[in-house]
Amino acid sequence: MMITKTTTFFAVATAALLLGASSVWALPEAVDGGVRFTVEAPDASSVHLAGEFNAWDPEATPMSDEDGDGVWEVVVDLQTGRSYQYKFVIDGGAEWRPDPDNPERVDDNYGGYNTVMAVTMDGGVVLGSIEGPESFEPVVDELKPVGRPLSIAVVWHQHQPKYLKNLETGEYHEPWVRLHAIKDYYDMAAILKDYPDIHFTINLTPVLLTQLKDVIEGYDTGGATDRYLRMTLKDAADLDLDDKVFL
Repeated sequence: MMITKTTTFFAVATAALLLGASSVWALPEAVDGGVRFTVEAPDASSVHLAGEFNAWDPEATPMSDEDGDGVWEVVVDLQTGRSYQYKFVIDGGAEWRPDPDNPERVDDNYGGYNTVMAVTMDGGVVLGSIEGPESFEPVVDELKPVGRPLSIAVVWHQHQPKYLKNLETGEYHEPWVRLHAIKDYYDMAAILKDYPDIHFTINLTPVLLTQLKDVIEGYDTGGATDRYLRMTLKDAADLDLDDKVFL
């Protein structure tokens, strides 16, 4: 097993001591029951710990400041032999703060950083990531449900571009409005008969409805629809060479 970038912390710590830094060094540490996380936030009204160990839930792991000294802490039981990214959630999400005392950080893909620590196989805590041959099961089975319903609005936006028509015959060059309507758009609404308790919104654009109306009227009156439908309805014995080449 290899510990990566551990020397960075000692360099930063030494520099801070030499400069007389006043920050409270409160790194994650192994204690009875797991790993203790600590952060100094005297102006905060609430602090939570979020990370890969709790699916980044901003409310799952509250921290406490029992003596009112502005230092918040919590002990978390973590799986050994794994690396974890984490942050402190200040005042319900007003700020997602990387651990100011842990220099091991990675890009969080949102313009900021996550701090990184790891628990070794023997239960020790190190800064940064660890690498080894071990493999682990996903932690999703270890997570507790938050017990809140999730409201979801399902909206199907059904549209088509305005396809070209033959200006002389009124026949559409492409069949996609008709084919999508009978193959996809109809099914998506009709399936509700099998699931009456599920509700959703279907948005039909004017450009789609206009072309559907054209095709329906053309079919009902024996007029123009689209070339593909005309070929489908034509008796095979009446197909000329151009029709066969097209097919």
